[in-house]
Amino acid sequence: MVTRIGGLASGMDIDSFVAKLMSAERAPLYKLQQQKTKFEWQRDSYRSVNTKLKTFEDYVKDNFRYVKDLGKKEVTVSDSTNVSVTAGSTAQGNLSISSITSLATAAKVNGSLNGQTSSQRLASKSDSLATMMGSGAPAELTFTLNEIDSSDPNNPVIQNPKEIKIDTSQSIESILTQLNKEAGLTASFNEKTGQFSFGTKANYSVSFDDATSKNALDNLGMNTNASTGQFTSDTKWINESGGSVNSKTRLGELGLTDGSFTISVPQANGKNVSKEIKYRATDSVEDLLKTISGAGATALVGSDGKISITANATGEGNITFSGLDSTLSSMLNNSQIGGTDAKFIVNDVEMTSKSNKVTVSGYEIILKNKFNEVANNTPPVTISSSVDTDALVDKIKEFVDTYNGLITDLGGQLKETKYRDYAPLTTEQREGMSESEIKLWETKAKSGLLRNDSIIRDGLTKLRAQFVGQVGGLNDKSIDALSELGITTSSKLSDGGKLQINDEKKLRDAIAKDPNQVILMFANTGKADDVEVIDGQVKKVDSRGIAQRLTDTLANIMKDIEKKAGKTTDTDNKYTIGKSMVDLDSRIERMQKRLVTVEQRYWRQFSAMESAINKANQQSSMFSQG
Repeated sequence: MVTRIGGLASGMDIDSFVAKLMSAERAPLYKLQQQKTKFEWQRDSYRSVNTKLKTFEDYVKDNFRYVKDLGKKEVTVSDSTNVSVTAGSTAQGNLSISSITSLATAAKVNGSLNGQTSSQRLASKSDSLATMMGSGAPAELTFTLNEIDSSDPNNPVIQNPKEIKIDTSQSIESILTQLNKEAGLTASFNEKTGQFSFGTKANYSVSFDDATSKNALDNLGMNTNASTGQFTSDTKWINESGGSVNSKTRLGELGLTDGSFTISVPQANGKNVSKEIKYRATDSVEDLLKTISGAGATALVGSDGKISITANATGEGNITFSGLDSTLSSMLNNSQIGGTDAKFIVNDVEMTSKSNKVTVSGYEIILKNKFNEVANNTPPVTISSSVDTDALVDKIKEFVDTYNGLITDLGGQLKETKYRDYAPLTTEQREGMSESEIKLWETKAKSGLLRNDSIIRDGLTKLRAQFVGQVGGLNDKSIDALSELGITTSSKLSDGGKLQINDEKKLRDAIAKDPNQVILMFANTGKADDVEVIDGQVKKVDSRGIAQRLTDTLANIMKDIEKKAGKTTDTDNKYTIGKSMVDLDSRIERMQKRLVTVEQRYWRQFSAMESAINKANQQSSMFSQG
């Protein structure tokens, strides 16, 4: 720590002198910091380029990488009453459906709640406790509620015993109110299970001293051998027959107890799958049907009481049950209707299907109605398709525009003016400028960061090369290059290799001649070093479509940029610019330590000077007094 002495003796502004000296000393530090800022800007510019390349790559993959993305086809159907048709990307040829003799239907089971009668009902809050207990219920229940002093855990003391009396002729709801008023008790009733409960709160216990009450509570299903915790009755049913039966009726009301059965349901693959259906007496009819609906079927009950269980998949087969109790059998399994396969004739070929939705020669056909060309004198349904020329032309135009947008953007960065006199601003420089001045300055300082960049320049050259030459492996050698579609790269050097459609008629003629070949020029999957027999000779060809060529090239360009500028998830030591910034950080740190030493040296020198002047002044004062 250096003792700083101001300019009291000399009358000089030492702080100002040191500040000016240190400003000059810091000039090399500012240059290092500015260089680091430039690296950060350049890194971010490279990453921005990669984002644009990735966006274009995704566009190509999503729109041109596969035949289905380009092969939008228009379908012609002579009769859409009996069938509906959509043409997939691979749809080809003409079809004639002369008959549909059978439609695919789902297996079904019919049941009904009509005729079902209830023999009991679930206990409710409005019932008296005596009704819930049944015959032999005592008029009164008694037990003792005890408070426990647990200040000494090893010797808890029971105190303040209080006798609780319950009139069993009261409703459960009234008894709940009575018990919940007691300081040490909580009580509840579960309407779904018909269970009555009461329990002790912390530091309380109960004792069941009256034998009659103890027996009555035991018969309810409560464990009176315990003294604390929850005392819960069994599920209680009240004998009461003749109640209405609907979807909310509980199975126990029909006399059922907890149980299970197995249902076997046909699947789309034609095989049956079995599932165990477990149920409880407290489940409603609606609950049971929901469980069945999880077994590959749809189970419903109508307001008229009718039940239907229908397989989710169509096709031949039956829904079967095993282990059904007689009540459930009469409710769920009154009659069965087997599923059927679709049967139809296409181009004189008999076909069957588990579904009414079928695919034939790339056409997706939905069978809607049965008909027969001979028996019904109904003309056959004819189906044909053609590539939507306008849609394909528009897609290719969109591709050209999107690619040219990328070239314009990246080419602009290669040509961007570099203002060498505009270095990144230091903190001191920023303090003397307005926000608008800072923005204008930094716009020029950031300009030209990628001017004539070799990675981007070489990358654009490689991209342009992908549009030159034939796409190997295609059938028609007269339309296997973009130039044969009327698409070329611009001859203007300033355009940087933009694509242009010179002759739209040529493009449309090629599509009319062989639409699938035009599509494959973009979407063909192949190899850069494939082989093909041409005129009897084996030759190396590039059988990749334009889309695959571009995505392969874009991946390599982005990889080169990542080596230079990394990704947002990379540490600085993993890429070239980052390593340079790490080196700069080390140099900046060393420079900052040196500047601290230099500043201390200046202060020691000026402080020594001030001390000397002060001593001289004191001596002069002594001589003048003598």
